[in-house]
Amino acid sequence: MLDAHGAITGLRGIAQDISARKQAEAARHESETAFQDAADSVPQMVWMCTPDGLNAYFNQRWVEYTGMSLAESQGRGWNTPFHPDDQQPAWDAWNHATKTGEPTASPAACGGRWQLSLVSHAGRAPARCRGTHRQVVRHVQPISTS
Repeated sequence: MLDAHGAITGLRGIAQDISARKQAEAARHESETAFQDAADSVPQMVWMCTPDGLNAYFNQRWVEYTGMSLAESQGRGWNTPFHPDDQQPAWDAWNHATKTGEPTASPAACGGRWQLSLVSHAGRAPARCRGTHRQVVRHVQPISTS
């Protein structure tokens, strides 16, 4: 505010307390850091995807195992390190899982070794999916009893 001579005599403004927002941001950051630490400490490759199969998250174990950067793995890049014979079956299993919402487990060759991919859904399909890849030490074929 100015007086008749143009000198400042006061200020107008609005102040807003953003303490709660800053506390929520700090809590979210702490939670994300705790999740990242936990996901990076397990021996499995941990991941999350959107319902259409686009990657949203991989832990550091994925980067170490595949040699792919997170940027290369984003979107549909998660299918790249699978053996060519296993890429389409992996997509088919993924599509079935996202349509039905059923948890799935499927073996596939990834990075030259057999991996067991375990998929679970956060609720009913379509939903964000999460899962792990675990190295299979021995791949066993069922014996027919007929």
